[in-house]
Amino acid sequence: MSFCHSKSRFVKALVRYANGDVYQGLWKFNLQDGEGKYRYANGDVYQGLWKFNLQDGEGKYRCCNGNEHVGEWKHGVISGKGVLVWANGKRY
Repeated sequence: MSFCHSKSRFVKALVRYANGDVYQGLWKFNLQDGEGKYRYANGDVYQGLWKFNLQDGEGKYRCCNGNEHVGEWKHGVISGKGVLVWANGKRY
């Protein structure tokens, strides 16, 4: 995908993918980078920091079943401190 040719500035954009996913947030060098919200076609939502198209930093992932993870991400994977909250309110 190529819609922005900014060399150093962040650009805010809303992108709708063919599979139904939607990303709204910051881009840099045509990559999701900075604060953004990604809504998956299945109803899951990730809101938080991105780096090089991957979740990286503080973020919250909420599953369509109501479970959510709030915490740290690194290279697109849950990493470091965080809290898992089930839909019924129980925490881990």
